[in-house]
Amino acid sequence: LIGPLTVTFNKVPTLKQIREKNPEVVKGGRYRPLSCEPRHRTAVIIPHRNREAHLQYLLYYLHPFLQRQQIQYGIYIIHQAGNTTFNRAKLLNVGVKEALKDEDW
Repeated sequence: LIGPLTVTFNKVPTLKQIREKNPEVVKGGRYRPLSCEPRHRTAVIIPHRNREAHLQYLLYYLHPFLQRQQIQYGIYIIHQAGNTTFNRAKLLNVGVKEALKDEDW
């Protein structure tokens, strides 16, 4: 592991900056370390609605944090459309079903 991770909230990172900072993350938010065989695999499920800036900050700092742990991971952003009450539990259930379609996490 590589020491502390500095977190600042000066300017919202763009998706381009997030991709450039994490070149080993493949389309779909999937990562597998190249230098070792990972012992653990993790699916990160993020329920989301109308918080684009928060999501961009989260992805900007979450990818390096997970990569430092040398685990294989996938990030699943489950978006709730509409203006009804935000249903986090339902989004998490959908996220688990979708993640398990890709891999046996």
